[in-house]
Amino acid sequence: DQGINVAHIESRRSRRRESEYEIMVDIECDNSKMDNLTRLLQRQLSCLSLHDYDKGEAFPPSTPMSQESFGK
Repeated sequence: DQGINVAHIESRRSRRRESEYEIMVDIECDNSKMDNLTRLLQRQLSCLSLHDYDKGEAFPPSTPMSQESFGK
């Protein structure tokens, strides 16, 4: 609905609290869409941490999904 490309998503149990999960999402979108997405997510999440790559450089290569990413 937002015109955002989800390149990679994964989740894992939080190391801080067993009842919580951490969800990592790699997305591709322009800055205005990212600003809107950030506002929408902050209403729903207890914690939001952003790492941006939009500094005039190419997006990093996509990471292949593997079972090792989930810490078995």
